[in-house]
Amino acid sequence: MRSVPVITIAALMWAAAAPHADGAKPSKGVMPPKDAVVLFDGKSLDAWTRDNGQPCAWKLKDGAMEITQGGGSAVSKHEFSAGRIHLEFNLPKDGKGHGNSGIYIHRLYEVQIIDSFNKNPYKPGQQCGALYQAYPPDKQVCKAPGEWQTYDIEFSGPKLNDAGKVVKPATFTVWLNGVRIHHNRQLTKGTGAGAKRKMVSKGSLLLQNHGAAVQFRNIWIQPLAGKTK
Repeated sequence: MRSVPVITIAALMWAAAAPHADGAKPSKGVMPPKDAVVLFDGKSLDAWTRDNGQPCAWKLKDGAMEITQGGGSAVSKHEFSAGRIHLEFNLPKDGKGHGNSGIYIHRLYEVQIIDSFNKNPYKPGQQCGALYQAYPPDKQVCKAPGEWQTYDIEFSGPKLNDAGKVVKPATFTVWLNGVRIHHNRQLTKGTGAGAKRKMVSKGSLLLQNHGAAVQFRNIWIQPLAGKTK
């Protein structure tokens, strides 16, 4: 009798999680790994402050944290040097400000959030998925407002010398909605508002309040193998 290969449950799980042939890595709703630091699980804002150090002034709504007018940006209490960052976001349907927001890694480097599904007046380096004004995304895969979207970002912070100068740049590989839009990009200084800030090798995550009621959920950071937390 011809032998039939045995497919284990573990192998099936690995296949389901593996990237697609086109490089896609679907991750909506994925649970944080055991070694991840969970920054938002839909229940509490305790892991966050305002950008002025006061308690986070955003609101909880249907398991998401939502930007509030006048509530400032949200800054994680957790600081890290390198990691795999996962978060999910939802742009408001009202079109206010084209849903403008952003993820500032180490409060320095902005990964842009904006409605690029519909037409807007901004340049390629300001579209959804851009490393703001430094690198436009390789592909534009933004979804419509009202539909949950995902970012998965593999980030390694810069190496600084004793004088605080960058001797090894920060690196980024970014997936938007499961599609890789940046691969091993390098930055030696901050972008957008982060360009005026002092360079650091370890820092927080900042979610930008730009006036639009963007929602976020399922936010966590997993240490990268061989890298510092």
